[in-house]
Amino acid sequence: MDEWIATHNVIVWITGVVGAIGVVGAILLAVFAPPMLLLIWRGIAGFVSWFWSTRLGVAVMVGAAMFYGTSWYQHHVDSLRCQAQKGAMVDAAKAKAKARDNAIDAGTTIYVNQQLKQEAQAASVDALKESAYVKTLAGKPACLVGDDADSLRALVGQPPLQRSQRTDHAAMPAAAAKKDHARH
Repeated sequence: MDEWIATHNVIVWITGVVGAIGVVGAILLAVFAPPMLLLIWRGIAGFVSWFWSTRLGVAVMVGAAMFYGTSWYQHHVDSLRCQAQKGAMVDAAKAKAKARDNAIDAGTTIYVNQQLKQEAQAASVDALKESAYVKTLAGKPACLVGDDADSLRALVGQPPLQRSQRTDHAAMPAAAAKKDHARH
């Protein structure tokens, strides 16, 4: 079947070339030798009218019509087959891309989950270190007063200092501040 199609395509090309040469030849004859074109035209027309009047002529014309009809039909069948193959290839490519994207998404999800787990572990270690630090601060009352006293007291679970209890350096008189610095 494929050999027939290949042969058929060659035959179509040959008839196309012969037809194009015939048209170009007719145009050249019409321009440069109109009487010769008239003689050739009358000869061809006479032969065709005689040939169609015979049974052999009718059989050849029916055969030619069937040949070109099957050619046209086969061309469209092949075209539809190619379109179906292209559609199948596009669908397969889309499915492959979707599978690849899903694998990438799954890998990304696993990676992100691992990162979140590591960050949670690091945060819990940091929280343990911080709670140990806060417990050491709780044992030192001097650390619970000063500029950042409220945040430290909140970590320990004590209420914030009142304004009168604060010992902010800006609020201390200069002599008391010097004395306080000398202690540290």
